[in-house]
Amino acid sequence: MEKLNKLFWLCLFISSSYLYSSPLADSSYFPMSIGNEWGYYSNYDPHSEIIVDTLRKNGVLYYGFTRSVTEPEYWLREYGNRVYYLNLTDSTEFILFDFTINIGDSIELPSGYECSFGRKIFLVSKSDTIITPAGTFYNCYHFDHGIYCMDAGIHDTWFAKGIGKVKYVAEYIVGINNFLLNTYSILTSIDENYDNKINTSYKLFQNYPNPFNPTTTIEYIIAKSDNVRIVLYDVLGREVKSILNEYKNAGSYKVLFNADYLSSGIYYYQLINRSYTQTKSMILLK
Repeated sequence: MEKLNKLFWLCLFISSSYLYSSPLADSSYFPMSIGNEWGYYSNYDPHSEIIVDTLRKNGVLYYGFTRSVTEPEYWLREYGNRVYYLNLTDSTEFILFDFTINIGDSIELPSGYECSFGRKIFLVSKSDTIITPAGTFYNCYHFDHGIYCMDAGIHDTWFAKGIGKVKYVAEYIVGINNFLLNTYSILTSIDENYDNKINTSYKLFQNYPNPFNPTTTIEYIIAKSDNVRIVLYDVLGREVKSILNEYKNAGSYKVLFNADYLSSGIYYYQLINRSYTQTKSMILLK
């Protein structure tokens, strides 16, 4: 009997050790890999979010997200059906999204994130159907962000399994805007080919910072040597300034734009050459 008891506790210890040491399966509601890109359509602020780098802190790996092709703006990791946000100031992390909670439950965020993610994030539904230019997604997780900040922040977010964020609603100074996953933007999943993608595509990126005062950076990629123009327009479609008009070789470039002489407001900037044209918006706040 004593031997049986010892055998029972030994088996329990081994099983427990295995459970606690084995990684939990990721949910794939926010798949992460260098080169993955999500593009969001909006009448106000169309943009892409790209994973451009990794960072190891406290023995775990984080992925760097940005709207540009340079330095990451924030770091996330997904583990055990949860998404964690890295606070670089003290190398701590907190749960940003949790796909294991029940409908009506919430995640409380640390102070300081009220104007970006809110103070609490509530799970509203696990079965929403979301229609976007990239397609229709079913059984989406719908989070409400409980914003406690004037004129800023994300109100709602929807995630589809295997894709990530397919829709979100954000509030800006100019009002509330919907952002929907665009047709070109479902995950690229091209870690090994990311440099090739950068060198062989056309792309106009969202300026950063945005909003800005008075300078901002505009990045773009051209696939072939050509004359390149970047033109700034006001909200009525009138040309305000020619930011760039030069012959460029194929590659990635950035332009520093100074709007010191312009008044606050929404402006549109357009990349133009013989093979590609794209327009994005920017906000000047003085």
